[in-house]
Amino acid sequence: MQITPALYIKDGKATAFHPAGFNLISYNEKDPYELISDMDKIGIRKIHLVDADANNKNGDNAGLIGSLANTAVMDLQVGGGITDLQHLKSLQYAGVDKFVLGSVVIDNFDFVKELGENEEVKNDKIVIGLDLIAGQLTCHGWKDIVSSITLPQLMYKCINAGFTNFMVSDISSMIFEYGGPNIPLYEELVKEFPGAHIAASGQIFSFSDVKKLEEVGIQEAIIGDNIFRDENLLSQIKAFNEDRRED
Repeated sequence: MQITPALYIKDGKATAFHPAGFNLISYNEKDPYELISDMDKIGIRKIHLVDADANNKNGDNAGLIGSLANTAVMDLQVGGGITDLQHLKSLQYAGVDKFVLGSVVIDNFDFVKELGENEEVKNDKIVIGLDLIAGQLTCHGWKDIVSSITLPQLMYKCINAGFTNFMVSDISSMIFEYGGPNIPLYEELVKEFPGAHIAASGQIFSFSDVKKLEEVGIQEAIIGDNIFRDENLLSQIKAFNEDRRED
């Protein structure tokens, strides 16, 4: 199990977002360079970065992301608005290490298949990001319910196309005030897809939540927002990761 801090970028600034509400934002006092520099110094090895503007088709922060990728020591995993090979390659050339495909997996699976056959982008660099509300697939920032296919069916399609890295976000617990990550969901996914790398995202509030995910076999927990305001917490994350790192 590894913990990966998540960072949202909007208008060139670091922001915190309310899940399923990209209009509900607060800007971090530090700019993205300062935040990533702080994490570099502490020894955080990987960041999950979301380009909120690209995700909402309101421009993008590709230049900033490229600059961050070139100045950061850690691996940079980027998602938000990646819908074609040209965009993905531009991020790869800029130094981004991994790429998260979101709604495009539902909107245009032909692109996913094309990517699986493209030798310029290694399949293990692709993460399939899938969002749920109350067990139902959603897309476009949790705005649209997907009824044409289930989560397991879509995961099998992706695996058949050559992709085994998944990031599954479930915000049912927040909407219905259950609290914490959906442990039964992740436990089922681990059992059904033993060869996949599954990262959990959403409603992970504490190390207790992380350890529950670890107990059912989840390999990665992606957490964000307020952790960037707490250097002590980042240090604890680094220590947690080092304790469990295999390399």
